[in-house]
Amino acid sequence: MRPAFTQILVPTDFSNGSRLAVDYALELARRLGATVHLLHVVEDPSVAGMFTEAYVDLALIRKERRCDARHRMNGLLNDLHGTTITDEIASGPVAQTIAGIAADRGVDFI
Repeated sequence: MRPAFTQILVPTDFSNGSRLAVDYALELARRLGATVHLLHVVEDPSVAGMFTEAYVDLALIRKERRCDARHRMNGLLNDLHGTTITDEIASGPVAQTIAGIAADRGVDFI
């Protein structure tokens, strides 16, 4: 019998609450023999209304935010063991990006 879930997508913002979701997903994946895909979405600072191009270097801010996200993801990955885990740092509107990646990867559970 095929498990109900074989691919679990776990969006994370690296908060304590999202870490609980990661831990829960890992335990669920272990029980089901599923894989876990960790995802962090870096929202564009101009879309988020944080800055405008006239005042700051948005390209630099984007690069710094992606570097910070990669550093934090690597730290999270170093703490995790067990099941098959993949990870991704994406950019875009958070909800739309999560939904798009879930659809593209054919995940069973978010």
